[in-house]
Amino acid sequence: MVSDAVIYKSVEAQQLKTPDYWLTCVLIAVMAWKNDDRQLAERAIQIALKIDKKNSAVFFMLFNLRMQRDDAALKWFFTYQECPLKGSDHRTFLVLFALVSKTINQSEEINSHTREKINRFIRDVVEKNLHAEGYDEAEMVRYVKKYYDRMDGRESIAYPLLQKYSTDFPTLVAAMNKAKGNVEILSFLKSVIHVGPAERNAFIKNFVDELIAQANPAGEKVYDEIRYNELIIRYQGEVEQAKEAFEAEQTHDESELNLISEMIHWIFSGNPEEVNGQSRLNMFSLTKEIQYQAVASHTAAYRAIDTTQLSVTIDEYSTKVNFSDRSGEENKLRQFYEEKRAAKLVGIKKWPAYIGFGVAAAAAIGSFFTSFLLLLLTLVSAGYGVITLLNKRSVRKRIEAEYAKIIASSTEVLRRLFEEHKAYQEEWSSYDAYYEQIEAEFAQV
Repeated sequence: MVSDAVIYKSVEAQQLKTPDYWLTCVLIAVMAWKNDDRQLAERAIQIALKIDKKNSAVFFMLFNLRMQRDDAALKWFFTYQECPLKGSDHRTFLVLFALVSKTINQSEEINSHTREKINRFIRDVVEKNLHAEGYDEAEMVRYVKKYYDRMDGRESIAYPLLQKYSTDFPTLVAAMNKAKGNVEILSFLKSVIHVGPAERNAFIKNFVDELIAQANPAGEKVYDEIRYNELIIRYQGEVEQAKEAFEAEQTHDESELNLISEMIHWIFSGNPEEVNGQSRLNMFSLTKEIQYQAVASHTAAYRAIDTTQLSVTIDEYSTKVNFSDRSGEENKLRQFYEEKRAAKLVGIKKWPAYIGFGVAAAAAIGSFFTSFLLLLLTLVSAGYGVITLLNKRSVRKRIEAEYAKIIASSTEVLRRLFEEHKAYQEEWSSYDAYYEQIEAEFAQV
């Protein structure tokens, strides 16, 4: 074992190097307590609080918890509450969540009174955030909804006729994939809400190690440079990206703590080694209303997508098809082609044949009084009239047969489109039905 004398020498050396370092004073206080030197302990504590009240309070709170001195720990917890909360406090709140989640090591167990005080403080901070100037609940709901939107499906869907004939097919794909997102959302909610047996974790110990390893005033610049270089490596040499990320971290740490935003991030993206299941459930419970509104907004968004009125083009026929009115759409298609057929039939004129018949009649009458030539003209004109009339009749029959075929084939395509759309709606509805299970999960929180 290392002797107290060696530890004192080490602390004294640190004190000479950085006399304005809070941790040095804290360690002196701990050693003074150990050696029953009350005056030195109190003097060191006062100096530590003057240098860095917040970190000193957190350290002493956790130190006393480890010593199973809850009353003393609570006193330091109240001291911590006197400090202004900034973004850099987010790690401390992870500790607080771990303390109240009962997933800590036995040496860090706290009694129900202390746990309730910590819970109350967390709720008060959340309540303060909710009523802070500039807080926008609708904006927070949109922020959370983005996390749920990322759970939407991404795959293509197999409806070849709709894909071929409807320009609105991408809309159908989007609606289906958003509805499919319900499966992932339900799975996520179950993983958050149904926490298994409490798993012990070493986060509090790691946090204390972090606290002790924090740079002293003389080394802060070096630590910042190390962090900046780590970001450059993370962003694969993209210096501007790393610079923006570093500045964002600095701004975050100096800004007023937004615990709601931090909890949202921990719920969806927290490191499992730091945010255990019970802590995540506690955070989810505190943000339940925002979570529920975000999921409801996600559902309302995909349900608002119109999947029954679709643009459809079948050869020459192009229209907005109402897939809830099959007979009406078939009548529309038939009327379209009947009108086109009628327009073509109108263009077939019989008057040339009648002119031929008229000339033939006139020539026939004249031939009695004149010559054989007029009789020949009569025969030719009559023949022209007959041939023309038969030709027009043949054209009309061909047009009628052609459009009968077009109407039949187009109606068949439309019929198959309705069948495929029905299958699409059934699949979409099966995913949409998961929302009832999602609501049931929220009801359990």
